[in-house]
Amino acid sequence: VRDRPSGKSNQDFINTAPIILVHGFGGWGRDTVAGMHYWGGFRDLESELRQSGYRVMTAEVGPFSSHWDRACELYACIKGGVVDYGAAHSAAYGHERFGRIYPGLYPEWDEEHPVHIIGHSMGGTTGRLLISLLRNGVPDEWATDVPSPLFRGGTQSIASLATVSAPHNGTTLIMGQGNVESLIRALVRTLGVMAGSDLLSEYPIQLEHWDLQRDAEESLSDYFRRLWVSDFWDESNPDSALADLTPEAMTRFNARYPADPQVRYISWATEATSSGLFSREWFPEPDMLPLFMPSSAYMGSFSPGIKGIEDREWWPNDGVVNTVSMSGPILGSRDEIRELDGSPQPGVWNFAGVLSSTDHAAVLGIPFWGPVDHGGFGTASEFYAALCELLLDYEGIE
Repeated sequence: VRDRPSGKSNQDFINTAPIILVHGFGGWGRDTVAGMHYWGGFRDLESELRQSGYRVMTAEVGPFSSHWDRACELYACIKGGVVDYGAAHSAAYGHERFGRIYPGLYPEWDEEHPVHIIGHSMGGTTGRLLISLLRNGVPDEWATDVPSPLFRGGTQSIASLATVSAPHNGTTLIMGQGNVESLIRALVRTLGVMAGSDLLSEYPIQLEHWDLQRDAEESLSDYFRRLWVSDFWDESNPDSALADLTPEAMTRFNARYPADPQVRYISWATEATSSGLFSREWFPEPDMLPLFMPSSAYMGSFSPGIKGIEDREWWPNDGVVNTVSMSGPILGSRDEIRELDGSPQPGVWNFAGVLSSTDHAAVLGIPFWGPVDHGGFGTASEFYAALCELLLDYEGIE
């Protein structure tokens, strides 16, 4: 762990606080998919950062769950204990109130022992909601029987949040033409079925509170059938990741969860497209992960017609999220977004810049960082080490 300047106490500086890595939509924990790390691909980014002296831990939350459910899981993942989704919320959306039990990455976590968060994609917006719940609480939940301390409010144990490729204003990938959205939902449903089966047994679906785990004596075919026909994947379910990541949903999210004045926010964007010579469209660059090329091409020409961001601003993307969405909340938000200049300042979005020729997976080191020098960082480890330095920057701490 980095040394603190002499003459200062632990309460004066937060440089010894752990840094929690939070995965995005479809992601997984550090040891749950053999041979492939979400953070680092074939390399173990957590271990590399630890060897560089940073106290890094990897969280695991639901890959397909809503922002609310993921925030509740992230709280329990860090603190330890059973996930409490809230009595009022669970009743409203028709799932169980309690979820899995976590041992706790950092059980001593409180205001005297804060954490930093680095969130990729939906991991960044999940961190935003957790910050708001800690500060403001949820009166409807606190009025119920034995609520989680998360819903009490009045505290803040997150010192800073760094978001990488986060859909702060949603992604146009899941809006517009019905056939595109239907295809995406079908792909997600298929992945969910595989995740709970022997085909991809190590990948955690984490939907026990929706009763979508495979029962001990349930045949694989019966489980497939039950999971495939579940209403969880449908457009009619508002309590899922797909429902939460549209620009319309994120406009409401941004209005409801503004930046906390005591938290330092840092954002990085990614982009792996180029504009056409004789057209207004943006196209995926040749070294983009082939899996993302069809979605990137679609996003590079789709015009959502959303007030607040011009259509042409939506076209550059990283294959999954529009680059304009990554700097910070714009739609429905009064948050200030400013260029990072020196030390990150609290209560505003300190935008660090765009990593060019970097798609949504490449920024994680998946499958590898590649031959392109991404924004001046030779490796993924170098990029995240620099990000850790920003989070632990002494100059912005009073």
